[in-house]
Amino acid sequence: MAYFIYDRKNSSQMQTKTSDKIVLITGCDSGFGSQLARRLDRHGFQVIAGVINTEGDGAKSLRADCSSRVKIVKMDVTKEEDVKSIVPIVEEMKGTLWAVVNNAGIGTSGFFDWGHDIDEFRRVFEVNVFGLVRVTKYMMPLLKRSPGSRLVNMASLAGRISSPYLSHYSMTKHAVRSFSDSIRRELAITGDNVHVVTIEPTYYQTAIIQTVNATQGIDRLWNETPLLTQKSYTDESRKRQTKQQLKTSKMTRTNINEVIDVMADAVRLMEPKVYYRCCGYLDVILWAVSHAPEIILDRAIALSHRNN
Repeated sequence: MAYFIYDRKNSSQMQTKTSDKIVLITGCDSGFGSQLARRLDRHGFQVIAGVINTEGDGAKSLRADCSSRVKIVKMDVTKEEDVKSIVPIVEEMKGTLWAVVNNAGIGTSGFFDWGHDIDEFRRVFEVNVFGLVRVTKYMMPLLKRSPGSRLVNMASLAGRISSPYLSHYSMTKHAVRSFSDSIRRELAITGDNVHVVTIEPTYYQTAIIQTVNATQGIDRLWNETPLLTQKSYTDESRKRQTKQQLKTSKMTRTNINEVIDVMADAVRLMEPKVYYRCCGYLDVILWAVSHAPEIILDRAIALSHRNN
């Protein structure tokens, strides 16, 4: 009850002065990043929207919908030169860097030993972990100039409950949580007034989920798998995975404003939370499940998949 009261009080502490504040958002081609850029533009922030393709449909849509306060830039977080190029852009703008939202991410699905060597793990880590760390390293000196600024990292429920077929993605989101916790404590030691916020959505209908559930991606991984490994899997185990992906797609939440609302709070509130979890009405249940003993989780997950 005490936390509930604190939470309600905290929600009213809005940051109102926005015109001199710059927000950098990665992964704005679609999904959460694209919608957050629109939301923060309406609130009056200066937004730097990082996209992979500045002439793609996502970038064109942002230009059509947003004001001149939104600056669309090419930003592939796996490329050092792209990330470094943002620093002079920020320094030339009027205002200070108030928030960095590390939203860029990719997903994949398949048994852990599918694919060639560790290529799939490396591919997902390059964006979800190393890209996030790269952006944070280059932007942190700018954030430190603005007391009360914040770093917002997108994790996932998959970073708390590791699911079958999602080892690549779950590992990266566990890493995001660990990284966020570590640098938050480092900043407390150095006395730098930068809030570190971690957001953990459950499965929402975005481009990442569509990629994870796409049979083409699963087929690609299977085709890249060595013959010896392929022989260790039965047709039934492959069919079971496909069924589970279809089941997951039906469970995904469609109202992504549930996530955009908390992302906006993480940027706007004077004292944002350390963690935000976006699960809708499942919030309490999933939070409890994530703290269940591993032996119970293992058995429950195994049973649910065998009954598909």
